[in-house]
Amino acid sequence: MKTKDSVGVARLISVHDTDDGLIVSVVTQLGDRKWSARHFGPQLEGGRITKTFRQALTYLTESFEQMFPEHHPCNDNCQTAVERLGYLNR
Repeated sequence: MKTKDSVGVARLISVHDTDDGLIVSVVTQLGDRKWSARHFGPQLEGGRITKTFRQALTYLTESFEQMFPEHHPCNDNCQTAVERLGYLNR
């Protein structure tokens, strides 16, 4: 069950150590059926609003791979924290 307190809480945070510096990718629940997917970095800031967590995650994954095709696989300095894996099913 979602509560008002869960709105605005980051559900996924990834930090990638790229040649352009650290890139942070964040999925945040904005409200019922609204999710924010954003990338931040030294020269990067952007994202989009999606209807589901899965759409937000897909956007972050695909856009990151397009911007940093050489960054695969992640190195030891990259980290991901997922608050609730249950959101992957939505």
